[in-house]
Formats: sequence, C-alpha cells, structure tokens
Amino acid sequence: MGRKKKIQDLELAYLVSLGMSQQEIADKLDVGRSSVTNAMKRLRAEQPQLLEMVSAEEFKKKEGNELDMLRQMIIGALKKKIRNTSLSQMSLLQLNTLYGTLFDKSRLLNDQSTENHAVVTYNQLDEKTHQIIGDTVAQLTADMMKKSTAQAEVVDVSNRFN
Repeated sequence: MGRKKKIQDLELAYLVSLGMSQQEIADKLDVGRSSVTNAMKRLRAEQPQLLEMVSAEEFKKKEGNELDMLRQMIIGALKKKIRNTSLSQMSLLQLNTLYGTLFDKSRLLNDQSTENHAVVTYNQLDEKTHQIIGDTVAQLTADMMKKSTAQAEVVDVSNRFN
C-alpha cells in the first residue's frame, strides 16, 4: 500500500472556487473523496479565507461591474465640471490631455487602433491651427532651452566656488 497523496491547500481552494464537487476534485487529484472531505474540514478550520476565493471569471465580472459604475460616476462629474467651466479657462495642456483621452477611449470602445491618432488628427486640422501648434511648440522649446541654459549656468557658477 502506497503513501497517501497530500492535497495542497491552494490547489484545493482553487478547485473549490471553480465550483467543482468533492467527487470531481477527488477524481481530478486522484485521491479518495474522504481525503477531499478531510482536507476541506482542515482548511475551513485553519485557513477559511482560502475557501472564499472566487474564480478569475467571477472576479473579472464583479470588478468589471464596479469599475463600470465608478466610470459612470466619473463621467457624470466630468460632464458637470465641464458644463460649469468655460473651456477658455482651461490651459492648452488640459484641453489637449482631455481631448486625447476622450479620443483614445472613443476609439477603444469602437475597437479601433489608438496608435496613430495624433498624426491623423493633426492632418485633419486647417492651416491656421497648424501654424498655432507650430508656434506654440517653438515657444515651448525656446522656453525649455532658456531654462536649461540658465540651470547649466547656475551649476557652472556653483562649481567654481567649490
């Protein structure tokens, strides 16, 4: 007579979470049904939280529903905030971020790619808007260069005194 096979707690909890009966678990693990019954009794006494695990599908469904509810609440809050805020009060960065996020989400919900949206969107703009974007990028670049040069000069001066 061979040694009895030890039933692993996590494996047992997982099989229970799949909704398998004790007999199905016993067959799957190639042990007797009484071994499964005893292992479940021991697990309930020592680690009951393991038997409260849910399957991955149940988890996804539950979390998905909660995330959908949260998303609806956030959308409602955003709509209210936007109605009460003039878009002209928002910075270019805020408007760009909002537009990009909404654009991406819309494409994702329609099973479309989000990889090339910046190029497509830019190409759909009129020449005046292209010029505004170009001027803005040039100004931001110049500002960043000035700031970087000023910081480098401060570091250079401080190194002279060390």
